[in-house]
Amino acid sequence: MGAISPKLKRGLPVLQGRFKLVVSPDGLKVYLVPQLPGEELSPDDLRQLKEILKEEGIVYGILDPPQEDGTSWLLARGKPPSPGRDGRVEFFVDLEHGPRKKGKRLDYREMNYLVCVSPGEVIARKIPPTPGKTGRDVFGQRIPAPKGRDTPLKLGQNVVFEEKTGRILAETAGVVRFEDGRLEVLPEFTLEGDVNWDVGNIHFKGRKLTITGQVKRGFKLRIEGDLEIQGSVEDEVEIEVVGDLVIQGLIHGRNLRIKGHKRASLGEVEYARLEIAEDLEVNEYLLQARATVGGNLMVTQGVGAIIGGEYFVRGNVTARVLGSGGQVKTLVRAGYDADKMQKLEEVAEKLVLVRQEKRPLVLSLKKGLELLRAGRLPPHKLRILEGTKERVRTLLEEEKRLVKEREEILSALRELERCRITALNRVFIGVTVGISRHTFTVTKPLGAGTFLLKGKQIFFDQTGSFTS
Repeated sequence: MGAISPKLKRGLPVLQGRFKLVVSPDGLKVYLVPQLPGEELSPDDLRQLKEILKEEGIVYGILDPPQEDGTSWLLARGKPPSPGRDGRVEFFVDLEHGPRKKGKRLDYREMNYLVCVSPGEVIARKIPPTPGKTGRDVFGQRIPAPKGRDTPLKLGQNVVFEEKTGRILAETAGVVRFEDGRLEVLPEFTLEGDVNWDVGNIHFKGRKLTITGQVKRGFKLRIEGDLEIQGSVEDEVEIEVVGDLVIQGLIHGRNLRIKGHKRASLGEVEYARLEIAEDLEVNEYLLQARATVGGNLMVTQGVGAIIGGEYFVRGNVTARVLGSGGQVKTLVRAGYDADKMQKLEEVAEKLVLVRQEKRPLVLSLKKGLELLRAGRLPPHKLRILEGTKERVRTLLEEEKRLVKEREEILSALRELERCRITALNRVFIGVTVGISRHTFTVTKPLGAGTFLLKGKQIFFDQTGSFTS
């Protein structure tokens, strides 16, 4: 905007001095100010005003007719500039910590404490500032618009910025952290303290999550990666870990559930329910727990005892002590594939049903064929005979398939019969050991030795004379 002449700032007398022509300091408005109350504008005044405005270079935003503005008239109005919008960061993940809605209520176990992303997931988009729109004063001169301010954003580790789209993507799975204008993804994260009402349930994606404190009663942890808990785990907790699992403290509770998709190393375990896909190592003891283990079970450190409960292990079992002096009922099975055992039961049940249905049909078919050969089968029963023959054929094929499937399962189970159960110190009365489908209950105290299967009988070898 150019400089406004002093006369227009002070007011230029016009129309025989009855009015003054005044331009606002910003050059966006032109006023006609009467010098005496009650002054009116005639058509001739309006014609003269057009010429006066032209002579003074006022060419933009002229109002026809002028608008009354209090005791004055507004003759022209410029266009003010529109400032540009500031740049900003638009997030596609919710970083706000607090309870989440569940239906119409707030769920205080879902606190969104850890916000995690997957590789390639869009975390945010950086929206640049806009330049703004230029204005014009009443003299037709351009008024530059202030540009919006840029938003500072520092990119930390494991994020990538797309210049073309402004998108910010995760390069790896992990926890999103946005502090002091710095955005990053952490594949390994340490949660200092306990999992409690301040933290809520945990849903983690990344390489490893470490919890330095305890997991309090009733919370759920779903971990896509490795998990290490340095403290204890209380009852009614549910933990599922896709990677390896380490829990250093006490695991206690009848309604505590732990599912691990790989290896696990645990401290003391009391009453809990465990499902571990690979090897399980317990550093102190197992007390009245129930565990399914897809690899080997080792309880050889510290107390090293398995006391009470039920343990189904696909591989070998090694413990310092099996059972206790109180003759607590303890079941330990090695070479036990729960899925195959269940499948074997299902196949056996189906085989019984097929044979039960087949037996009377075969007798009926045999009798019908005899009547047919003797020429004594009524014509209307020929169709029934054909249907019976077709059903028997179907049942025979199903029986053959089930027998083959049963043999395949039994063959796989026989491979597991080589598994062993080893006690490094002693075995108490009341312990039942099993290898594959065979079991044996201890009726007298035993020292160190190994249970192994020979034929269909379980032996206890204290001498090491049996070789693998």
